[in-house]
Amino acid sequence: MCKNIKHRDRLTKYLEVFDAITLKYTGIRSKYTVSNKEIVSAWNKCVTGMKDPDIDELAKDIVKAIYASVHSEWHKETKYKYITPQFFLRDNKREYWLNEYITNHHKPDTKPFNKQRFV
Repeated sequence: MCKNIKHRDRLTKYLEVFDAITLKYTGIRSKYTVSNKEIVSAWNKCVTGMKDPDIDELAKDIVKAIYASVHSEWHKETKYKYITPQFFLRDNKREYWLNEYITNHHKPDTKPFNKQRFV
């Protein structure tokens, strides 16, 4: 198990939400856990210096970015193989998909999971 995980509880919730979305759109459970060093490294880099309200806002933005990306034709055609937890922790990718979400007004599905679990 990885040590020195900043906001471990939030990372765990993020991976739960990611798993729920992956399961819904691909039918396959996510294999990512807090034991994955790459995810922990990306997470720590992303939340360094953030306070709780900032992390809450980050969580909302990530959920919106995930929804936009899973609705894109390119990701559908590639069967979502490029969508990983680390992908949305990268500022440039998260901002791109967040802008796509805002532009296309994707409305998140409410059935598979409650978005509040992540916040």
